Amino acid sequence: MQVFLQDSINICEQIEKGELKLNAVPYNDPKTDYLISILPECDYAEWCDCTPNNQPDWLAFRPFDAPLTTLYLKNKHSKTIYFITD
Repeated sequence: MQVFLQDSINICEQIEKGELKLNAVPYNDPKTDYLISILPECDYAEWCDCTPNNQPDWLAFRPFDAPLTTLYLKNKHSKTIYFITD
């Protein structure tokens, strides 16, 4: 999960900085082959702080029955929610 989390956050940070443009929804990252979508909201999530994973700007959520390569990320500053899966 650690590598998936780090790679996912790296991609989302590139989107946040404007270095990566989403040209389709879902966006298919060519390097990792992850599918990424931006969600308008996610009311059912119980967010976990990613600070222990050296990612203080992010919150993460994975539903109980979801595969390990499915993740919701939320930027603490922009409040943008990303859905990532392989």
